[in-house]
Amino acid sequence: MDAVFVDGHDLAAIDDALSAAGDTDRATAILARTVKGKGVPEIEDTNGWHGKALPTEMAAHAIDALGGPGQDTIDTLAPLRTAAQRTAHAVSAPEFPHYDLGDRMATRTAFGEALAALAALDDVAVVDGDVGNSTHAGLFAAAAPDRFFEVGIAEQQLISTAVGDAVGAARAALVHNGAL
Repeated sequence: MDAVFVDGHDLAAIDDALSAAGDTDRATAILARTVKGKGVPEIEDTNGWHGKALPTEMAAHAIDALGGPGQDTIDTLAPLRTAAQRTAHAVSAPEFPHYDLGDRMATRTAFGEALAALAALDDVAVVDGDVGNSTHAGLFAAAAPDRFFEVGIAEQQLISTAVGDAVGAARAALVHNGAL
């Protein structure tokens, strides 16, 4: 196995590492070093801000510090299965949480609530990297304990479990390791 270390904030370096990994017949682990809050002076590499909404003025400054609002679009591949090809059925229709514009909500709380709503779909499973208590993924576990898999702080196992479940059970396996 090859190991490549890159600056996780350098997109060109990440692209180069991915390209190099694709050009070899050996397994490659890409280790990307990142700093929480990178590029926002008030919170860069500072404890206490993980997963919290910034105050309005600080959020505006953070957006400016990161280059302003973007207009990027992302094209994705078509799903391997269409909705008509799915074999599982919803237990009930998901009831997603609603937030009004201006509501103050930590991303991780909203994430957990939305994830819990997905428990209504019996073809959705969640594989968690030992962060369910801090990001509220545990709400899904409470709603669908038979489809919630806690693998601990083991990212390789997290991905392996999700891929195996998605292929073997032919369902969507949502991977969660707290990078919110």
